[in-house]
Amino acid sequence: WHECPVEELDWWLGGMPNPVCIIELVYQSRGGSASFVVRYCNRALEKLENVRLSEVKNQSISCLRNIGGPKWLTLFADVAINGGTRTLEDQWEDGDRYMRIHCYQPQSGCCALVLTDITRENNLVQKFFHRSGKR
Repeated sequence: WHECPVEELDWWLGGMPNPVCIIELVYQSRGGSASFVVRYCNRALEKLENVRLSEVKNQSISCLRNIGGPKWLTLFADVAINGGTRTLEDQWEDGDRYMRIHCYQPQSGCCALVLTDITRENNLVQKFFHRSGKR
């Protein structure tokens, strides 16, 4: 993402209604530990995470409270290293939201995340099965 200026990414992704984040797997030293660094997030992700790109750009993904937790890092690393696409659905840490996270590798060592809030759909499914179970 070093060759793609933030302004250009923002022109393409900034107004997208779905939250988007691009992270890069960065190795601290050869053969040493690695961490994910935030390279870009759009306005929808800034709102969701209650942060500004200027605050999180080039910082560890752990600064993002919802997607920076350890439970997804293995999935993000698999995509960043091996490529392909992965989709994960999970309940948000606050328990009030269900999110679908699509991950893909835009370039080697990076993982792009596109989030979709599926809370409404999930609640409808749970309501349906709850009603069906009472019969």
